[in-house]
Amino acid sequence: MGSSLDKYACFEDQMNAMLDIIESKIDLFRPFCAKYYCEFSCAIYIRYDNEESTPWVHLTARYNRLIKELNIEFDVDLYCLPNKEN
Repeated sequence: MGSSLDKYACFEDQMNAMLDIIESKIDLFRPFCAKYYCEFSCAIYIRYDNEESTPWVHLTARYNRLIKELNIEFDVDLYCLPNKEN
């Protein structure tokens, strides 16, 4: 499942879009999360040597409440790529 946002949207916007989907259908998610392993699986791609700020991942109380209720794991992979100009 993914959000309908552009892949370049910031992490916070992506996470909020996913929470909007799950919270609006939480009664449908409960039995799946009880029966199966569920995970937020995130990939963050950054380019080094291009003067961008360091990427961040901030999980809010809203997220914490949801993962506690549904027993969802969180996984993030960080990929550092060379600048396109190199």
